[in-house]
Amino acid sequence: MTTDHDVRESAGAFIQALAATLDDLAESDTQLGSMAVRMAQLDLSAAIRGPFDKTDHDGLRHLERLTQSMNQAGYHAQTGLGDAINAAIQHLDWSPVYGGADTDHALANGLFTAQAAGNYGGFYSDGISVGLFLLAPHLHYPFHTHEAAEVYYCLAGQVEVQQGVRGQARLLEPGDHSFTPPNRLHALTTGDEPALLAYSWHGDLHCETWWWAVQPDGSYRRTAWRRDPGQSWRPHQSEVVSEQAFAQAHGTIDPRLLDSDLPVIPG
Repeated sequence: MTTDHDVRESAGAFIQALAATLDDLAESDTQLGSMAVRMAQLDLSAAIRGPFDKTDHDGLRHLERLTQSMNQAGYHAQTGLGDAINAAIQHLDWSPVYGGADTDHALANGLFTAQAAGNYGGFYSDGISVGLFLLAPHLHYPFHTHEAAEVYYCLAGQVEVQQGVRGQARLLEPGDHSFTPPNRLHALTTGDEPALLAYSWHGDLHCETWWWAVQPDGSYRRTAWRRDPGQSWRPHQSEVVSEQAFAQAHGTIDPRLLDSDLPVIPG
């Protein structure tokens, strides 16, 4: 049986190993430097665990396959992450990312997270969350934004990350990472295999996640999703995407971005 001590020990080792890995990557991606430092400085005496929706969901069956693949590849043994990942997979509390009757079935049954630090998990923080993110095969996590900056580090499998409605999707494989600035529109897609990512959010951990959906006339609406600590995200409200919000989500406030080739944004 997993104890609180197991959770804290595994969470702490995972946080420190991921921070060291991102710090090494900061030489080629300066955006990661300050994030790695803040992660390494997390207060590992501020123990916390719940509340959480612990689950033995059938979707978690992918973890065993990914763990075997990861250990056989041996890549993460070189980075120092290997043992820490295995312990975190085993001891952290896994739960579905999204829930509620309005959630697409594939997403409700295909996205899972295990948090090591944040407003729940192994250790408390109000400005940084760190954990694991499992994505099932043949899954599309639609365009969304949030105020927190986000780093993904691929541990096993493959996932495509696309930023912006016209952005070129980038394939992440083990050892690859992506950085998504605050409020930047992005989507994730898996292929025939599941994927396991390490993630870190930096910013307001209570912020909403806005899902975007294209309308028949080419415009976009977005739906705000909220969650209580340790619970699944649930829809809250919906609105038309304004011109300003569209520009912000693409990293610019220049209205010239909204040219004739882009979706129509109602006034």
